[in-house]
Amino acid sequence: MAIQGDTSSTRFKLFYSRAAGWVVLVVGLLVMAGWILDIPVLRSLHPTFVSMKANTALSFMLLGLSLLLLEPPPSVSADTEKPFLNRISLAAALLVLLLGSLNLIQYLLKTDLGIDELLFRDEPDALHTFAPGRMALNTAIGFVLASASLILLRARWSQSVVLSQLLALFIVLSSLMPILGYKYDVAAFYGYGEFTQMALHTAVAFLFIGLGVLASRPRQGIVSVIFSSGKAGFLARRLIPASVLLPIALWGWLWLSPGGFERLASAPSVFFTVLISLLVVLSWKISDSVKQLEKKKSHAETELENWHQLMQYIIRHDPNAIAVHDTDLRYVFVSERYLSDYKLKRKDIIGKHHYEVFPDIPDRWKEVHRRALAGEVIRVDEDVFIRQDGTTDYTRWECRPWYRQGEEVGGIILYTEVITNRKKAEKALQERNEFIYTVLDNLPIGVALNTINEGSATYMNKKFEEIYGWPREELTDTENFFRRVYPEPAYREALKKKVMTDMQSGDPERMHWENILTTRQDGQQRIIDAKNIPLLDQNTMVSTVLDVTKQKRAESDLRELNQELEQRVRSRTLELEAANKELEAFSYSVSHDLRAPLRAIDGFSLMLEEDYAGVLDANGHRICGIIRSNSRKMGQLIDDLLAFSRLGRTEIQQSRIEMKALAEAVFHELAKDPPQEGLTFELSDLPPAWGDAAMIKQVWVNLVSNALKFSSKVDKPVVRISGEVKDGICHYRIEDNGVGFDMQYASIIFGVFQRLHPASEFEGTGVGLAIVERVVHRHGGTVSVWSEEGKGARFEFTLKNTLR
Repeated sequence: MAIQGDTSSTRFKLFYSRAAGWVVLVVGLLVMAGWILDIPVLRSLHPTFVSMKANTALSFMLLGLSLLLLEPPPSVSADTEKPFLNRISLAAALLVLLLGSLNLIQYLLKTDLGIDELLFRDEPDALHTFAPGRMALNTAIGFVLASASLILLRARWSQSVVLSQLLALFIVLSSLMPILGYKYDVAAFYGYGEFTQMALHTAVAFLFIGLGVLASRPRQGIVSVIFSSGKAGFLARRLIPASVLLPIALWGWLWLSPGGFERLASAPSVFFTVLISLLVVLSWKISDSVKQLEKKKSHAETELENWHQLMQYIIRHDPNAIAVHDTDLRYVFVSERYLSDYKLKRKDIIGKHHYEVFPDIPDRWKEVHRRALAGEVIRVDEDVFIRQDGTTDYTRWECRPWYRQGEEVGGIILYTEVITNRKKAEKALQERNEFIYTVLDNLPIGVALNTINEGSATYMNKKFEEIYGWPREELTDTENFFRRVYPEPAYREALKKKVMTDMQSGDPERMHWENILTTRQDGQQRIIDAKNIPLLDQNTMVSTVLDVTKQKRAESDLRELNQELEQRVRSRTLELEAANKELEAFSYSVSHDLRAPLRAIDGFSLMLEEDYAGVLDANGHRICGIIRSNSRKMGQLIDDLLAFSRLGRTEIQQSRIEMKALAEAVFHELAKDPPQEGLTFELSDLPPAWGDAAMIKQVWVNLVSNALKFSSKVDKPVVRISGEVKDGICHYRIEDNGVGFDMQYASIIFGVFQRLHPASEFEGTGVGLAIVERVVHRHGGTVSVWSEEGKGARFEFTLKNTLR
């Protein structure tokens, strides 16, 4: 609560500093407005008072800005620094320092630098003005001191804040002189001889500047002493006001007494300012000395108390069990761990004898206590402690004397640590390590652990030693490992350089090496794959190795076999191409050689029927008709076979097919010749697909002609075409209500020359559905059928709806 209150008080003083900055900035702005708008009352407050010059108003504006943008002390504000605003604040203070210094130079050298009326022309008859537009000498001094105090607040010199506050204090006290001069009408208090005199609001602005600087660092320097809560602050708050009020009371007495100021007029006003300043500094130094003495005493007492509390805290919360005894072995202090380890309570043992707390203590412990009281230090790293309940613990303990002043033994300190859990952990760790090494030794890959910095192997399993074919002791050292496993110097150096470069990169992806040729102790060469896994925080590199010799040999055999198969495929391909050419030539020959006699048979049959019409009886005409019909069927069969054989060789021309329009066109083309009475055609929306438009049209031609043919003998034939998209695949269906067939024949219906109805009942060559299946399969689709005798048939085929 004290810290919080102190911080609040500090922030309140900083608020005063900012408020002073605003006051000074507003005073400068008002006076500057008086010069701009020609308002005399803003420039001089009263017709008989000295006016504030324009350059003075500008300087106050800059000082007010610098004070407003002054960065607060770090102890108060945790905000991040604002370097841009800090630079503006510093630049404003430096500019005021320059203006004040130039005016001092004009007074000291009795010269005119031409800077007095840069902003505005002064009044020709301005009161108490040494040179038109020139600020007073004490005003120039005030600006130099005020800007210097603001600059010093930013310096890192240890005494810069104190010096800044001394300058600010001098400004505050010196500003009181002109104010008193205007109060008591003593011109000597606000001017020097014939030089320009200080305006009243100039003195007031200087007073606020000084107070603002003092309030900006409330925890440092003079101000910290004045507002401290001890004796120093008490003295300062009484001595400093007395030092200020005493001269002011003197001035009042002189003003009231007849001729008082005439007697004082010969003495310069600086005398009084310096006198007050010395009194204030003297008061501050006395107060500061008292404060330092208080601080040292308080610090020593606090330090002693802190050490006492720290020692108690350390002992109480030490992870070891600690008991402090006096020379009579009575308990003085114990740690929390001691109480928990031995199941005790602090209030029950402090002041009691150790043997009273542990009445069954062994004699060997009593001997240890006697030796420790005699000045000996006894310790045991591992001891067995049997508790009253019969359980056994392992302990580590130390008993040593402690001394009072004068090297007198004051008692003994007993340190004990129950290490039962540590013993159990060590045993568990040993068992776990044995399990891990057992697993590692039975892995089908080689594993080794290597230290990164030392470059030596700390462990390797049996498989690691077996793969490399060298004794373990030959592989532990890195240099020896490379020399033994890679005997060929050039190969060894190249591999070693690559491995070391990859490891130094730190990139785990580069620490994988394949097809490494190694040499065993018996001279055999093996091919291995190796990989390193870095564990940097443990200074360990895990190396794994796999013997891939058999795999590489199998890959080599497989490559040779593939090459042989490729050669066989090429040979078979050439043979197949030759056979296809021969088949194509045979097909061409058949198509031409068979068509000629078929045309002859058809032609001669027609001639016979026409030329011998009077000779032939009815049976002869019937026989001629049968001959001509079968010749035409044979021609159609030849055309279908040629079309079927060409499907396997024709290249598919992919394009987008508007399936609904295609199916509708095919249906209307086939249904009109010959037209069927009462035929109903139902066509749903069909999704578009990708494929060879000519081939897919043939599919529709064959399926629609089948539907029309096999439904032609029912009273009300119906042909229904529909389609949909499922999982990116187009499904198309065509249904009829014709004669149908038994589904036991569904497996053969797409074969060549497979007919389920006699030709006398339904004409056809038995090739159409085979063509449908081949076209659909070449497009990557499927075709299926469902039927029932007397209830029609439904054919369905699939195509892709995107170009792949």
